Amino acid sequence: MLAAATACIAGIQVVSTLLKEGAEVIDKCNADPNLRNQTLIELSDRNEKNFDESVKKLNQNRKDFEDLIEKKEKKTIERLSEQKKKMREQRKKRDEAAKEKEKHLAEMRYLESEFKEKMDQLKSENKEEREKAKLEYEEKVAKMEEEHSQKMVEVEIKMEKVKEEGVVKVEKAEKEMEEMREERRKKAQEFLDEQKIAEEEHLKAKDELKKIIRNLTLENQKKRREQIKEEDRRNIEHLKMNFTAILGYINIENTRRIVLKFQSIGAVFSNVRDSLESINALCTKITTAELLTLSVDSDTNNIHNQKAAYKFSVEQYQRLLLNRSTSDRRLLDNLFDLIKEMGKLMDDKEIVAICTGLPKAVKDSKERDVRDFGEKAGRCSRRFTGTNTQLENTIQKYLTEFAHNDTTKAELEKLQIKN
Repeated sequence: MLAAATACIAGIQVVSTLLKEGAEVIDKCNADPNLRNQTLIELSDRNEKNFDESVKKLNQNRKDFEDLIEKKEKKTIERLSEQKKKMREQRKKRDEAAKEKEKHLAEMRYLESEFKEKMDQLKSENKEEREKAKLEYEEKVAKMEEEHSQKMVEVEIKMEKVKEEGVVKVEKAEKEMEEMREERRKKAQEFLDEQKIAEEEHLKAKDELKKIIRNLTLENQKKRREQIKEEDRRNIEHLKMNFTAILGYINIENTRRIVLKFQSIGAVFSNVRDSLESINALCTKITTAELLTLSVDSDTNNIHNQKAAYKFSVEQYQRLLLNRSTSDRRLLDNLFDLIKEMGKLMDDKEIVAICTGLPKAVKDSKERDVRDFGEKAGRCSRRFTGTNTQLENTIQKYLTEFAHNDTTKAELEKLQIKN
């Protein structure tokens, strides 16, 4: 029974070690939430299984103990019953001995009566006959008394021995019964205590598991909040990157359109320069004979028309600036300076004089005046060429840096794909 109780307690103690093992396993499983959840389920199942096994073993030990006590009680009761039966038999024998004694006394009385009667009959006989009869009577009485006494002594000794043994055995059996009742009471209390310990260990394990699950739930919620916070931060960062990329792309696209629009102004300016170069080539080394067939109307008319086109292009450019913006202030300043410079050249007095005076000089065949206008056209074209070179360099620079910035455009497309 001691070994069984020890095994039961050892089974109960498994529950207490379960939490320590579970904590170690959970620490190893923290990196994998699914494995951690599975571990908690297994720990909970093991806790319930260990508790059921402990209770089952405890009940089995209780049953084994009750069976053992019942067997011992049964044997003790059988011994007690047997002993009481023997004592009843001894009392019966005592009664028989008493009856035997009464019988002996009756026989002795009968013998005495018979002796008296015989002595009465021998009154007439001689003394020797009476003495002989008396001697026979006394011998017979003595013999009967001796036999009866010996028999009674043997019976008494045997009965006393049986009585003493019976009392001892009965007392022993009753003491054993009392001890078994006390043992049963103690064991019942021990089983109750063990069951209480098992239930407390089970509840403790359940509470610890609940605590672990609650802490893990709070931890998971915290991690989820941190994860959501990190996702929000990344989304905001991504939006910022998108917004920055979009702004950059819009800025580049606006810059490209501004530069292209400005390029149309430069084209008008170049046309004027070409007409001035043509006038210079035609009029500088003109001869009298050539003067008769000279025609400058196309060039002067072109200059006049291009000046009007220039003003229109500048107005279009300025309207574009109202609808589109660029972060490159340096570009706008450079283009503004170029427009200002081109405007001065387009409104130059010599160009005005050429456009108004040259056709008249050609018509009047004034060779010297025609040559003077040709030289003026040459000077103007050289100034135009210098400005035009600066204009082309500026346009080429910004078209290369901004309008053809494929990297920024590719990054924008990549961000849009992510969205």
